[in-house]
Parts: sequence; structure tokens; C-alpha cells
Amino acid sequence: MQRIRKYRLRETPKIIGAFLLATSFGISTAVILPEGVAQEPVRRHSRHYIDADVHRPAETAPLPPTVSLEQAKTVQVSVLMPLKIDDWTETISIAELQALAETHNPTLRIIKHQIGAAQGAQYQAGRKPNPTLAYEAEEIGDGGKAGKHGVVIEQEIQTGGKRKLERSIAAWETDARRKELRLRFASIQNDVKARAYELLAAQQIAEIQATLADIGRKSMAAADELVKAGETSRIDLLQIRAKARESEAALKKARIDEELAWKKVATMIGQRELPKSRIVDSLEVDGFYEDRETAWQVLESQSPKLAMARSRIQQARTALARERAGQVPDIAVSGGIHYDFAEKQTLGSIGVGVPLQIFDRNEGNIRKAQGELAAACGELNRLTTVLYEEFCEFFSTLEATRGQVDLYREHILPDVREALELSLKGYRQGEYGYMDVLSAQQAFLESQTQYVELLKNRALATVYLDGFLATGGLDETEN
Repeated sequence: MQRIRKYRLRETPKIIGAFLLATSFGISTAVILPEGVAQEPVRRHSRHYIDADVHRPAETAPLPPTVSLEQAKTVQVSVLMPLKIDDWTETISIAELQALAETHNPTLRIIKHQIGAAQGAQYQAGRKPNPTLAYEAEEIGDGGKAGKHGVVIEQEIQTGGKRKLERSIAAWETDARRKELRLRFASIQNDVKARAYELLAAQQIAEIQATLADIGRKSMAAADELVKAGETSRIDLLQIRAKARESEAALKKARIDEELAWKKVATMIGQRELPKSRIVDSLEVDGFYEDRETAWQVLESQSPKLAMARSRIQQARTALARERAGQVPDIAVSGGIHYDFAEKQTLGSIGVGVPLQIFDRNEGNIRKAQGELAAACGELNRLTTVLYEEFCEFFSTLEATRGQVDLYREHILPDVREALELSLKGYRQGEYGYMDVLSAQQAFLESQTQYVELLKNRALATVYLDGFLATGGLDETEN
């Protein structure tokens, strides 16, 4: 046993470093131990968050079994494999989430009911006014006679095309509600898709942070053993501990962000108790537009938000025409039949009535309708301006992130990968210390995190540009 212990202390720095590199990179190695030492099973890290006491690394992350120097020299660098999350066992696609939202989102149900109400108002606006039937009696008791008794029917006749205009106003209201439904549907589809991409990015970042935390725990345990063996300084140990604690804090935040992203998805769908699921889609989405001006023209012509505003302008214009038609008086006609008990004869009567527009010429309502039409036109201009501003932001984001993604994919990620390979090679040859290799590992994973963030931002810009910049799937509907 004494011979074996001296062997392990003498080779501890390289052996521990090689093992950590192998396990951190997800490399499968056959463990070769010195003679007389039983092989222990390799401990695998659980993806459940470990609330470890980083002040006691030897207890929370025990030293892994050693490997021989010959085996360590054969270790090759491979892609760092993110640690999978065991508690996200279900899977779901973005299309399935959108289908669920179409069924369960409360905003869509509200809009559909409002369309039904508008259709009812449109039907009612086309009805003619009902006639009035009245009973009349005159000269009752005159000379002891029963007097005259009869019935009269009266009908109001609308002039100036008022009923047609009222029907048109109601039709424009129904049209606006239908376009609002299209807008809300697009908003919900966009918001579900965007939040799903945010969730997908959060899941990937959580896996990367878990890998960093796993490296930190193992490095901290190894450094602690090296300090005890007198093979490294306490400064290195403190630096590794600080990095490990930062990684644990970042992992905890990443898991919280992951949970929050899922809750946002479930809330937008309208099913807050939906089981947690992993998104099976990819973040590798990119919109293609010939140029900025062409993309804006397409958006401006097809935007459901602007289409809805145009319907409101037509409705306001029709309402103004209706108020002007109100200056034309309606006609009331009546006809009746009476029986004169004194003269023993039947009499008939007719009547025509026209209101004299002396005091009220509907001028106030006309001015009100003019103001509402001007406001509707101004609202279209405002919405167009806001939409163009949002379009410029998203289009610029898409252009910028597209270039950044290409830069990371073609240059930055290959460079940090090569730096990691060179640091490992130099470590094996004694040119670099383990802190150099650890820094290279962390730089590689941090670059991957930045890459995921860029993919997310590009995906979000693509979603909203493709979806006419419609958003606000849970916003309050128009009254």
C-alpha cells in the first residue's frame, strides 16, 4: 500500500487533470489502475440541481478514480456534451403548442364572441321600424252618445338611405372584428413560437451551465487534493473555488430561467398546468428577405393590425354619411278607420307627418362623426409609424445576428475549440498548467452560450417579421 500511495501522490497533478478533462468532455475511457488497487465505478453527475456546500468540496464532489499516465496520454478532445435534464422527460413541438393555443387561449374565445355580437348588430341594423297600431275614441258622451271609435296604424319611413348606411356601419364593425381575430390569432401564434424559442434557448443554456458547474465541482475536488499533496498552491485552489461558485450560481439562475420560460409558454397557451416538456424544434431558423424596402412593403400591405385600422376608417366614414343623412327628415304616414255611433256611419282617416328641423339639424352629431373620422385616420398613421419602427428594429436585429451567428460558427467557435485542444496538448507536454486548460474549457462553453443567445435573437426576429409583427396574444381586446 505504501508503494501505491507514493505512486499516486507523485502522479496526482497529471492523473487528476487527465481524468477531469476526459469526464468533462464526455469521453469514454477504460480506467487503468496501479496494481493492487480495486477499480471503483465512475461517478456520473445527475442533472438535478445539487445544492452543494462549496466550502467542503471533498465531501460534495469526491475525488474520482485515477487513470494511468499511458491512458491519460491517449485522451483526445471531443465536443463538450451538455448534461441532459432528467426532469424534462416529455417532448413537444412548436406546432403542437400552437394548436393547443388555438383551442385554449382565452383571447380567441373573447374575439369570437364579439364577432357573434357584431353579426347580431348587423342583422338588426337592416330591419325596418315596426308600424304603430293605436285605438282612438272621440266625442264620448256628447249628447249621450257613444261617440267615435276606431283604430289607426302609423308607419315611419326612413329617408336619405339611413337604413342602408346603418347596415353598412354594422358590416364594417363585423369586418373590423374579423380582422381583429386574424390579428389576435397571428399574435398568439407568434408569441407561442417566440416563447418556445426562448424556452429552447433556456434549456440549452441550462445544459451548458450544468456542464460548467460539473467541471467546477470536479476541479474544486481535484485542487483540494492537490493542495493536501503539496502539488499546487492555495491561490490556485481559491481561484478554482471562485469559478466553481460562480458556475453553481449561474446554473441555479439558468434553471430558474428555464422554469419561467416554460410557465410563459403554458400561460400563453391557456393551460397553466401543462406538463413540462422539452422543445424538439431547432433554434437554427432564419428569415430571408430580398431587401429592407421590399420587406416593409409586404408587411405594410398584409399587416392585420393596419387592415383593422383601415376598416375602422371606413366605418367612421360611413358613420359620417349617416349623420349627414340625419338632416333629411323622416316621414310618418298613418291611416285609420272609425265608426261614428251618433251618425251610424263608418269614417276613414289618413295622415302624413314630417318633423320641422328648426331647432335640431343634427349638426353636433355631424361634427362628432367628423372628429371620429379624423381620429381614425390619425390612428392608422400612428400605427404605421409604430409598426415601421418595430420593423426597423427587428430587421436590424435579424441582419446583425445573422452576421454574428456566421462569425461564431465559422470563426469564434472553431478558434476556442482549437485553443482548448492546444491547451490540452500543452498540458500533456508540461507546457501549461491545469488552470490554463480549465480556462479554455470555460471559454469554450461560454462561447457556446453566447452562440445560443444569438440563435435565439435571430429566431425571435424571424418569427415576428414572418408574422407581421403581431404580438400581445393576451392583451385586452377592443370594447
